[in-house]
Amino acid sequence: MRWELNDIASYRVHARDGSLGTVSDVYFDDMFWMIRYLAVTGESSPTGQRQYLLAPEVISGTDREYGLVSVVLRQHAVLGSPAVVVDKTIPRTEENKLREYYGLPDYWPPLAAGEETPQMYAAHNPRLHSLDEVLGYRVLAGQDEI
Repeated sequence: MRWELNDIASYRVHARDGSLGTVSDVYFDDMFWMIRYLAVTGESSPTGQRQYLLAPEVISGTDREYGLVSVVLRQHAVLGSPAVVVDKTIPRTEENKLREYYGLPDYWPPLAAGEETPQMYAAHNPRLHSLDEVLGYRVLAGQDEI
């Protein structure tokens, strides 16, 4: 089923044992143009709001009628996730922390032997972009604007 990214903005997100907050953004990679994370703004608490990133692998279902995304995780698992610096882009180092915490496999190809230096690693680091960052961009297919 095809979804417009704006369709899920502000959907409520529920863990197995309660509410986590609302979808505030979507992050996609600039190599494969695939959604890699939903940014969820957590419920207000005495310490304020916090943003969490949830990979599609943890989504158990969606309900368009009620504007709801359900995940297989419990609240404490998400609330205990590492704080990831969320801006317009997310560097691979921040993403690694998150994927390790949730036990999710990497989706990017492994580096070849000899590509262990930070400079080489950065060359193979497709950045994750926020939907908010690219709204209003022009899209070209060859020489034609679409």
